[in-house]
Amino acid sequence: ERFLGGYTFFGSSYPNMRYSQTTAELHQMQEAVLYKYFNDPHCRSIIENWTHYTIGGGLKIEVDNKKVENVLNQFRYNNQMVKREKDFVRMTFVEGELFIGYYVNPISGQVKVRRIRPQEIMDVESSPGDIETRLAYHWDYNYTPTGTKQSYNKDIWVRDIGYNEIRGRVPLQPVMRHLKYYEDWLMDRIRLNHERSKVVWVKEISGRMPETTERQRRAPAGGVMLVETENVKYRIEKPQINADDAKEDGLGILYTIGAGTSLPIHILNQRADQNVYASIRKADTPFSQYIRGKQEFFGEAFEMMYREVL
Repeated sequence: ERFLGGYTFFGSSYPNMRYSQTTAELHQMQEAVLYKYFNDPHCRSIIENWTHYTIGGGLKIEVDNKKVENVLNQFRYNNQMVKREKDFVRMTFVEGELFIGYYVNPISGQVKVRRIRPQEIMDVESSPGDIETRLAYHWDYNYTPTGTKQSYNKDIWVRDIGYNEIRGRVPLQPVMRHLKYYEDWLMDRIRLNHERSKVVWVKEISGRMPETTERQRRAPAGGVMLVETENVKYRIEKPQINADDAKEDGLGILYTIGAGTSLPIHILNQRADQNVYASIRKADTPFSQYIRGKQEFFGEAFEMMYREVL
């Protein structure tokens, strides 16, 4: 409830630092967004739109040296990088952090890259004089030796290789509770429409017949049978709900989610009958600027990764 429906107040361990967050709280938020991504259609829409508008059909690597180009092409093929790069971007939007592990074959020199789950990075050591100078990362994970079924906890420090990472913030943190509000609002509308669509059959019997008090009564298919007597009458009250007001309530929540994610709501709701991205980009909207900024950010991150591979 703290992350899915309530207010997200961090800093319980630091009363004088209201906006600070501990590593444990960061990991809780990351797990909450991951859960929402797989269960909430609007959360999934936000992440997928961010991902596909940012990286689109994949990266284009420009290399002047033919030998270097061949090495990188072989690396991309061996690591299925077209798919992996999208996964890196997607999970960065989900978790707010991206840690890449490099596994080098000591004989051939071939490199494999894997994403390290942020929940396994327990601490980041930085220079005492400059917090942006990273020195090492505290990595805590379960390890299973090759050829065995045993596992144990491995706790190591790994050196910094130029990550642009101290500790991140989950991008969806500002709108997590509003996603829950919209989900609740939508479910309430579904329940209401479901109840209003039911058909009630009223059976009126004149006089006192045995069927009047018979408990076993079968209704027509799809309906509910109620029996009225001279002493018992039934009626149904039609809910007096202004549909226009309800629609405005839903739009208000969507606009709030759009404001917190820089997504126009017709993109958030996958409205194919509305404006397309080309027109949005031509208009130079905040969304297009947001996407350009993320493309520059990931461009630098992937360039750093490919240089490390070389």
